[in-house]
Amino acid sequence: MAGVNLLAGGGGYVQLKTATVSWRVFPLLAGVAFLLLLSACPSPGGGAETTAVVTPSVKQTPTPIPEASPTVAPTETPEPTATPAPTRKDTEVENRVLLAIMTCAGQLAAATGSTISPDFETTYDSIDGTWRIDAFSKTPALTFGTWNVDDDTGAVTPEDGTAQGISAPDLQCLPALARRARGRTPPIFGPPSAPTPTPLPEATPLPRRVIGSEEQAELAVWVTTYSCFGNYPFLSSFSAEPDGPVRWIVEGRSPDTVYGLWTVNAINGEITPNDQVARQAQQQCEETPEVPAAMRASQAALRVWMATYQCFDPPPPNNFFVGHLITPQRWIVEGREAKEKDAEGFIIETKVETDKLFGFWLVDTDTGVISPWDDFAIRTAAMSCFKQP
Repeated sequence: MAGVNLLAGGGGYVQLKTATVSWRVFPLLAGVAFLLLLSACPSPGGGAETTAVVTPSVKQTPTPIPEASPTVAPTETPEPTATPAPTRKDTEVENRVLLAIMTCAGQLAAATGSTISPDFETTYDSIDGTWRIDAFSKTPALTFGTWNVDDDTGAVTPEDGTAQGISAPDLQCLPALARRARGRTPPIFGPPSAPTPTPLPEATPLPRRVIGSEEQAELAVWVTTYSCFGNYPFLSSFSAEPDGPVRWIVEGRSPDTVYGLWTVNAINGEITPNDQVARQAQQQCEETPEVPAAMRASQAALRVWMATYQCFDPPPPNNFFVGHLITPQRWIVEGREAKEKDAEGFIIETKVETDKLFGFWLVDTDTGVISPWDDFAIRTAAMSCFKQP
């Protein structure tokens, strides 16, 4: 073991015994020797001995790193609940309300003489499943109230006072006394009107008229009064005008004679004098001995024409009948379509091969009674249209 002299405080030395050490521990020994040497050296301020104090280093505990907070998942926003769709269409519920207000709208239209066309403003409440309908008309500006319709059952119920009045069975709608300056005017309500009276049975249609035209009325008066005047007037002296549906007024007048005013019943052909001249003429005829009823051929032809006038369609003109005297007591009247003649009196030929016939008739000169003679006349006389004048 070798010795090592170390300088000590006060100029002395400290001998340390050394020994052979392993090179593995040499660094450790060197560190210890260095510490001893420092403790043996005097302080710079004087010669006093100073004891070296070695303060062991304090081991510092590392500040722990705070643990990371756990990640919180974001709260999911719930999806909105879908609004339930109605089972009915707006047109369906509007039609149900229309049925509820139609009677009221008809009563107002009849009372005002105006045309009322109901209209609607419709909304649906999905919470309680109810339709809300405002019923009104634009022209005129009327309201028929607010109504509710259940979407499930379709039941219609009134909501406001106007709708309740309309739905009341013991009330009827009446037009308001005054219209509102703004907005829509509701109807007023009153007791129901008196029941509609039972309609009277239809009037019995008038029987077919015997005298159906002005010309027939003129002929009837002329034939009846012909012998009541001394100058035997012409047919053209009489003119007829209708006086209601069943009567004719016939005036007799020529340039030099007045033949009076007469009334002809269109149903039965009865002739009645209407003024003093006509009454005097009738009295004269009653006092004058009877004269032949058909003194001329034209009279006989006219009687046949009057008797058969309504049996043909269209009725033939008067000139289609021509009378011929076959005996002093009898005329024969031929009914035949008259041929058109030219300026020289010759008949104009037509494409019609056969003439239109109206029969052959016999007329008694004294009584004027008409009798059918040929088959055509016999068939015509059997018809209800044939009337003796």
